[in-house]
Amino acid sequence: MVRVRELFADYCGDFQKLRQFFRYDPHDLSNAVSELRGTQQRRFNEDQLNEIKLYNKRMDCSDETLKNIDRLGKDGTLAVVTGQQPGIFTGPLYTIYKTLTAIKLARHITERFGVSAVPVFWNASEDHDFEEVRHVEFINRDNRVISLLYEPQADVEGKSIFDIPLEPPLTFLIDLMAGDTNESEFKPFLLNLLRNSISRCYSLADWFSTLMQALFNPYGLIILDAHLPPCRQLARPVIGREIKIPIRSSRLINEAGAQLRALGYHQQIERRPDDVNFFFYAQGRRNKVRFKQGKFLVERIGLEYDQTEMLDMLAEEPQRFSPSAVLRPLVQDHILPTVAYVGGPGEISYFAQMRNAYSFFDLVMPIVYPRCRVVLVEARIAKILERYGLHADDARKSRRELLGIVTQERGSRPIVQACDRKLEVMQLLLDEFRREVHEVDPTLVDPVDKLKRKIGYEMDKLREKLVQSEQDDAEVAEQQVDKLKAHLFPEGKEQERVFNVFPYLFSYGIELIAVLEKALDIGSFNKQIIHV
Repeated sequence: MVRVRELFADYCGDFQKLRQFFRYDPHDLSNAVSELRGTQQRRFNEDQLNEIKLYNKRMDCSDETLKNIDRLGKDGTLAVVTGQQPGIFTGPLYTIYKTLTAIKLARHITERFGVSAVPVFWNASEDHDFEEVRHVEFINRDNRVISLLYEPQADVEGKSIFDIPLEPPLTFLIDLMAGDTNESEFKPFLLNLLRNSISRCYSLADWFSTLMQALFNPYGLIILDAHLPPCRQLARPVIGREIKIPIRSSRLINEAGAQLRALGYHQQIERRPDDVNFFFYAQGRRNKVRFKQGKFLVERIGLEYDQTEMLDMLAEEPQRFSPSAVLRPLVQDHILPTVAYVGGPGEISYFAQMRNAYSFFDLVMPIVYPRCRVVLVEARIAKILERYGLHADDARKSRRELLGIVTQERGSRPIVQACDRKLEVMQLLLDEFRREVHEVDPTLVDPVDKLKRKIGYEMDKLREKLVQSEQDDAEVAEQQVDKLKAHLFPEGKEQERVFNVFPYLFSYGIELIAVLEKALDIGSFNKQIIHV
């Protein structure tokens, strides 16, 4: 991720270095809005809009979401889009942050430019990388990072997430999370939400959408599942162009990657010369497709089709075709009147290779807007930071370096050495006093010797206690450092890429979403520290 950060840092802080790879500067919304308003026409017909409404209603959306779907059906409405593979429990925290960024950005565009803009979350349910979405991490009551893994009994290899069922092991994960997190007045409600929503959903993708609507209910968020018939139908022109002129998009992606490398950046996407940027459903699996010797070869099952056969199937059965990660934003922006896509550092590196691909598909590349990046600091962690004069970003330092800072902050405490010195002085004084007593009366030196032994004994006991006290302080410092790193930089990774939101909701209630919505500054591309 180091080289990705370099590109992301330049994108946010020195955009001119990357100007050739993007159409719009994320710092200047007015240019994109003025160009795109009035040019984005409705693509959904009434039946398709009704299907989108029914889907969002099934996920218990708000009336505001339904109004936004109506707006989406009108000419001139713009969409602020974000998206993610549907992970269990909604996945990592950054899913929450990118959604809130999209919500606030849509509102900002509406208020500032007087144009209707709606937030849309693209549920990438066609993705088949189950390993990526099957786990959830959180910090438990003992300040340890816990990872839970969903292990369904069904055969899920090669299956899209919309086809992965919800089985009893998932309910067991809820119980494990409940048992390993602190109790609060909010926890019962949220546990009921998790359990009841599972009982109403068929697939992992549906559960994700249901939870997202529950969390963002007041904000009018539209959720589009990539598996919905309207999305499959409207994706046909993009998939069709990929069939008619295969591997061109892969070539354009690689050419942009080479240009990035020449400028010292990392090439985020690398396509093979025969890579086709869509998948084909057969035998219940999402299968990779390659183009060789004039034929489309469906990997794993050995099927092959010519161009005419592929186009005929696309016309008759669009549900058998699924865009790759490369083609997905192009499909999104063909279907939706997108003014901005909200993405993280990795996604922005993807988009850096896609401008010419947009042109190839006769699409306008939208603003690629950096999502808010956040570190949540709870009160108990804030106290540790304050005690040792640390900043949240200090958690990125090594354990050894942090311990050095903490030890220095505690100050040098050579009390044991001082104890030894004082004892030595007292013993010298007593020796001198003994000599003086001996000169006066040799029979009186015995009490002086007893006093010396008594003082030595008591000082030894005091020394042991001082040593133990310093050891205890050192152990406390180590525990505090370990706690800081576990909470703020778990497993050597960004907090937002590891932890899930629900344990935080257990502690602070679903109102935490509103707190975050208010606190996030979407105009800042710097990391934000939010105290909860």
